[in-house]
Amino acid sequence: MSVLGRRRLPAVGVLIGLSLFLFFFRLGDRSFRNPDEGRYAEIAREMVLSGDWVEPRLYGIDYLRKPPLFYWLVGSSFKLFGFSEWAARAVPALFGCLGILATYFFTRHFFGARSAVFSGFFLVSNLWYLSVGRYLLMDMVFSFFVVGTLYLFFAGACEETGSKKAGFFFLLAGASMALAFLTKGLAGVVLPVAGIFFYLLLTGQLRSCFSKSHLFGGMVLFSLIAFPWFVAVSLREKEFLSFFFLHEHFKRFLSKDFEHQAGWYFYLWILPAIFVPWVLFPGPVKKSFEFLKRGSEDRPRFFLMVCALVVVLFYSFSRSKLPTYILPAVILLSILIADGWSRWRHPRAQALFGGIVAVFCVAALVVTAVMENVNENYTTKYFAEALKSRLKGSEQRIFIYDHPGAFYDFEFYLGRPVKLVGLEGEFELSRGNEEAAEASVTHEEFKKILSGPESVYCLMRKSDYLGWSPDERERVHVLKEDQRKVLVTS
Repeated sequence: MSVLGRRRLPAVGVLIGLSLFLFFFRLGDRSFRNPDEGRYAEIAREMVLSGDWVEPRLYGIDYLRKPPLFYWLVGSSFKLFGFSEWAARAVPALFGCLGILATYFFTRHFFGARSAVFSGFFLVSNLWYLSVGRYLLMDMVFSFFVVGTLYLFFAGACEETGSKKAGFFFLLAGASMALAFLTKGLAGVVLPVAGIFFYLLLTGQLRSCFSKSHLFGGMVLFSLIAFPWFVAVSLREKEFLSFFFLHEHFKRFLSKDFEHQAGWYFYLWILPAIFVPWVLFPGPVKKSFEFLKRGSEDRPRFFLMVCALVVVLFYSFSRSKLPTYILPAVILLSILIADGWSRWRHPRAQALFGGIVAVFCVAALVVTAVMENVNENYTTKYFAEALKSRLKGSEQRIFIYDHPGAFYDFEFYLGRPVKLVGLEGEFELSRGNEEAAEASVTHEEFKKILSGPESVYCLMRKSDYLGWSPDERERVHVLKEDQRKVLVTS
């Protein structure tokens, strides 16, 4: 411990350098993967081009399912570095690095220097954590602010009652929670508040903590950061609040009608799989959770465990599930598992830990090198490039047929306006909207356009193309196709 303690500053430098390298290495080589990456990149691109940073739009249609902070960050990156895959993914990659750094300093303060070093390298070598940070997803940014809220709250709770330092930490926690709310909505409030509540309740600190938490100041700061955007959008769109909170939060949480449905046990096998091979060693695992014998007396470890369980249980009750949802729990549990490894008194513990870290860092580079081939069928980049070479003027009309989820990045790569045929998938609720009417045509209108004298190009799913009648297919010529998509022209 003393050796690592004396060398903790160089270790931090190595940790930062390794994090930056693993997150940013060849970050822009891979094209966007639809639907998520294409969707978020296009929303941010349209935000930059339109100059409207209040109302997110996708293909010219309001997209108010999520708050705007993530789009603001990606759009700002586009403004700084131009429209590219690297500029878009730089946002989650940067927050992945910041998450490792925040975890290191939190662990160093409450667990010691040795545990901090182990926690930092444990997290940076986790392939799943790295993968989430190298994709254009909200989850890394969201998790950073959720976990940051918990770190800051606990730091304030450990200070003396009424101290300025405690008030400062609680105010920062309120600001961090507001940013989590602006990233992904109500979960940014529910997860940290529920975790903190149950921790205080189980440790008997509920009343005493509220007396020193500067609750009113934190609420005011939260409101000043989080509410202005909701007010601004509500003034434009009268039905926004009911759609955002009822449809996109409560119904999505409880209803079977949304995508990504899975059973309550989904995370029971996902979570252990994320921590392979670390959890396959009984010695350090036993060290990691031996604090449970002492109950709530070991406040830092108990706090992390309670908050991680709250995250997992919350999403286990939700009908919609994705592995990335529980990223905050993964970060918190990483500290506990890495701490167990740091205290495992095996003669080769440190060498074994370092070997596993090295192997998984190399594995991350190998995965990075092969991802482009895996991604090829889930991007429209090559279709956009093929079409660009044929487009000479602005008179050609370009369409996306039916479900646009597989084609969200098409306009990003094409750099030209694209219209939708029909409003399927996420756009169904926009039918009748004036903006939607301008951004789309009906199937009947498209058939007339296809029969007209104009040059028409249409990107569609292969299944939709094969579902056309032989007469309809004879009217068009296939320019490019792959396993999932077809680009046709009249």
